[in-house]
Amino acid sequence: MNLASFGNTPTKAYNILKKYCPSAKGSKFTKSKKPLKVDSTIINNHQRYFFANLGVVYALVKKFSQKDVAAAAQRIVEEELSALVESALDDTNVDRLCLSGEIFMNIKINKKLRELKKVKDIFVYPNPGEPSAAMGAAYEAGFKLTNHKYYPCDIKLGLNFQIHKSKQL
Repeated sequence: MNLASFGNTPTKAYNILKKYCPSAKGSKFTKSKKPLKVDSTIINNHQRYFFANLGVVYALVKKFSQKDVAAAAQRIVEEELSALVESALDDTNVDRLCLSGEIFMNIKINKKLRELKKVKDIFVYPNPGEPSAAMGAAYEAGFKLTNHKYYPCDIKLGLNFQIHKSKQL
């Protein structure tokens, strides 16, 4: 369970935390000068990553509060991911996004991305785990084999859903 970022974004907490975060340079992320050390372990046959030196974050939480540090982290992720997506949109000359993975289960991030002027449409695959990679591979393989683009249906309503018929029900 993650902490919701409903706190304030104090400038000092934001500035300190930002020093430890990667930043978008063009359509790539660059390491920070003081990165948080990432380590990994195997849990239930899956590799899991964790931050090994969270003393910085603990110190921020003591000084500012969990909510405020979460809000600062949320702001940093929104800013950097928005910059990365804008650059990628410029590089590819597209205006539609198809997103998958755990980071896109964050509705505040999706809202920020949807509000970018260059984005006309956005689709977020609802399963953040490994199945999203398999679905992307299936769509790509389908296109390569048939030269036909497959578009995902509305997951909740299906391909044949029609609003005017639903009113009759």
